[in-house]
Amino acid sequence: REDAVSRSELEDPDISGQAERRVVAGIVREEIEGLPERYRRPLLLHYFGSLSMEEIAAELSVARPTVGTRLHRGRKLLGDRLARHGLA
Repeated sequence: REDAVSRSELEDPDISGQAERRVVAGIVREEIEGLPERYRRPLLLHYFGSLSMEEIAAELSVARPTVGTRLHRGRKLLGDRLARHGLA
């Protein structure tokens, strides 16, 4: 039975999928960390902090349209960086 379980674990495609997701997550994390702070902070606050644009504006002491611009540019920069790794 142990051999059967070991073989089934080795053949489980989800295990390799989990490893791949960890690699991709590491790349995304590195690329986010590499963004200039003016773009990184709004992205983190919006996507990981679940703050609204108004809340981000208050947190960063900038106007709401500035937050929108920084989010847009931050997403574009991040997308370009991820594309270099073959990630869309």
